[in-house]
Amino acid sequence: MKKTINNYSYKVFNSFDDEMINEWKEFEKKSVSTIFQKFFFVSNWQKTINKNYNRKLFIIFLYNENKLILILPFIIKKILKIKTLEWIGEPFSDLNFPNIINDDKYIKDNINYVLKKIFEENKEYFEFVYLKKQINFLNKNFFFNNLIHYNTHEENKMMIINEDFENYKNKSYFFNSSKFKKIMKNINKFKITYKSSFSHKNKEKFREDVFNFFLKNKSYKIQKTGKWDYTKYTKYVDFINLNLNDNHCIFDAIYLNNEIISANIGFIDNETYYYIFPSYDQNWAKISPGSINLYFLIDELFANKFCKKFDFTIGNEAYKEVWSNKSEYLFESYFVNSFKGYILLILIKFKNFIRNTQAFKIIKYFYRKIRK
Repeated sequence: MKKTINNYSYKVFNSFDDEMINEWKEFEKKSVSTIFQKFFFVSNWQKTINKNYNRKLFIIFLYNENKLILILPFIIKKILKIKTLEWIGEPFSDLNFPNIINDDKYIKDNINYVLKKIFEENKEYFEFVYLKKQINFLNKNFFFNNLIHYNTHEENKMMIINEDFENYKNKSYFFNSSKFKKIMKNINKFKITYKSSFSHKNKEKFREDVFNFFLKNKSYKIQKTGKWDYTKYTKYVDFINLNLNDNHCIFDAIYLNNEIISANIGFIDNETYYYIFPSYDQNWAKISPGSINLYFLIDELFANKFCKKFDFTIGNEAYKEVWSNKSEYLFESYFVNSFKGYILLILIKFKNFIRNTQAFKIIKYFYRKIRK
């Protein structure tokens, strides 16, 4: 049932029914969003990661004059037993923002008031709103102006090219650097070849090879850096595998002596490529297989005009700084619906303070050094 707020109305869905699915898919023909708020991504997350957790879906469809203008895919989970509204997709929703209609006539800054009212009206379902890893998508972060705002120190780096790729390479410092010359030297020296799902003849076999390589080598890399290894859990592996079958998914690899030594799994939408699951064989680390693979991929995407933006998503890894030409900091938004929500807000602010201290950064640095 729709609820009304001034000229707007909204519906909340707690499950995927046929009517809702059809409306969402039809909406995506004229909407824009990051890949992480696309129907296929959210639906696959529900089928795999949320299958046993069964966290409550709270997906909001917002209408203006009975026209669907915005979709907010949320879930309700408990943090310290406090019911909290969050974006769907963890741990793989690297960037978050509403799925919005591609028409500025309907996207107005008063939507921030409407969203706040929706959160207030539904306080019986959640006590706190915790919206992480958000970006200023299409310069429309005004949606969250009425919420508590926090700028993080995590960056979203990207490469944006609006000119002929060869011209860009000629002007780019990196493409004329000794580091890039070394990449090209290793390509020639080791006779490295490249394949991608854009042109591979046996796509099914190639998909399987890339996926198996990714699981083996990504797990090794994660464990060496001391991070949480999601490849050890069936639900996360199933999620990645399911997304490999979607038309948005692009997978590629480089070969040495007919063996894969690096592979990527990413997604493309609306002239943007999302670089999400890279992996490489540690035995060939000395020739930088990840960088070689990245070069081949970027060259294929931009030279063939498959995209205008290469999005490295989240993470402050050094190599992203080398390749990117634009970056922005992510932000978080909070909204409190109860006294317990205030307690959680205080704890989150304290956590953010600790994470930004020099002592924490030093400990984190040496911990990763030891793990390596």
